[in-house]
Amino acid sequence: MKNPLFSKLFQGCYGLEEFTTEILAGVLRSNQALLDSFVNKVLGIEGDNFVVNTQHTYQDLTINMVFSNDETLCFLENTVQAMTCNR
Repeated sequence: MKNPLFSKLFQGCYGLEEFTTEILAGVLRSNQALLDSFVNKVLGIEGDNFVVNTQHTYQDLTINMVFSNDETLCFLENTVQAMTCNR
């Protein structure tokens, strides 16, 4: 059986950040209770029936992960191998 998550990942050219974002989103999408629990416990947002979208554009910004339901909108940035600068 073909897994649509892995088919999507291996057909495109993704950097490590996008790859990990899509993996996490795919796992969360696989089970509504897991997605709701992640939003409740990890993000600290109450509610249920959340959806997660990836690489969503709002105005000039591309947001890695967007969690939403009828009452809530939450942006989550996933940063992998980010360079930091000491100032």
